[in-house]
Amino acid sequence: MKYLVTMEMMESALSNLLGSPQQMAQHIEQLLNQHEALIKLETEKKVLAPGSPIGKKADVFIADVASDEELNDLIMSLPLFVKMNVEVTPLVDFKVQDEKIRQNLERFKTQ
Repeated sequence: MKYLVTMEMMESALSNLLGSPQQMAQHIEQLLNQHEALIKLETEKKVLAPGSPIGKKADVFIADVASDEELNDLIMSLPLFVKMNVEVTPLVDFKVQDEKIRQNLERFKTQ
């Protein structure tokens, strides 16, 4: 099963960065750890096309997992999970979707 996952930094987490240089350094280390984790998951074929939208404080990727539970575990394992709003969109493979569309097309043609 494939899911589009968008993880965007919470406003409260961003406002905390305005403190000390040490807080900013800690956040940057967590960000690098998150990206390393996503790259590792990409080599394991659990994540496809990880990246950051230009100009946004967010990470986006396609998760390729066997279950909702595995997806939940994957997301919760990421270092910045607690500082990010997460949006998950289930994806349907075109082959599956197109078969349903063809069935509907045939049904409409015969009416």
